[in-house]
Amino acid sequence: MKTFPANISVAELERILLSRKQQLEELQQRKAILLAELGRVDEEIASMQGARRTLTDSVSVRTNKPINSKSLREYVLEILGRSRRGMSLSDLSAKVLAAGYRTESHNFRNVLYQCLYNTKDIYHDDATGTYRLRSLQAEPSR
Repeated sequence: MKTFPANISVAELERILLSRKQQLEELQQRKAILLAELGRVDEEIASMQGARRTLTDSVSVRTNKPINSKSLREYVLEILGRSRRGMSLSDLSAKVLAAGYRTESHNFRNVLYQCLYNTKDIYHDDATGTYRLRSLQAEPSR
């Protein structure tokens, strides 16, 4: 990064800032053009290989949606399988993200809660406030 002399005028700083903004806009336009070209090349490669592109493939390419090697449920089951005492929602959320699960969700804890709620192999232990696997521990009678 460039350093500027301490006695630079406000007008000069504004000129430099305007120049930087123009450079940034040019780079962003160039990036958009290159991404579009890359998409066309990917489609050409896929057609030459005889691969069919599904709707989800094309959506993933266009939106840059993170693609995970495993589902969220698989990450959760794996992590809870290693925890005898269970885990709170916030601890589990941190562990799943630390394990490499990628998301663009603005409220990942809510997404995780929905996953926990809809997974039959997981129950919430009200006494400790943790989520546990049914197979590791017997669910307390209610």
